[in-house]
Amino acid sequence: VEVSTDGGKKWNKAQFQGTPQRMAHCLFTYGWQWDGNETEIMSRCVDEIGQAQPTREQIAKYWNKTFDETFSVPGLDNSVQPWKIAKDGSVTNGFA
Repeated sequence: VEVSTDGGKKWNKAQFQGTPQRMAHCLFTYGWQWDGNETEIMSRCVDEIGQAQPTREQIAKYWNKTFDETFSVPGLDNSVQPWKIAKDGSVTNGFA
């Protein structure tokens, strides 16, 4: 698992909590100092051969579709999900 705190420009390794199992959810942690400002974080999975979970923009490109706020992933949406953190500490899905 990798985590980005800068909109996906840089990805850093997270630490698994317990032993990850194939094709299953897993707990992970990432040490990060929040400065109290509104921000967005993202996490993505990377498999044993280096394939990373795609963003919605990458999925749109794959399907040769225009990427904008109305884009909907065809089929099951397994894209990277952004999470917005407000100044008050509340967290909401970045696509909501």
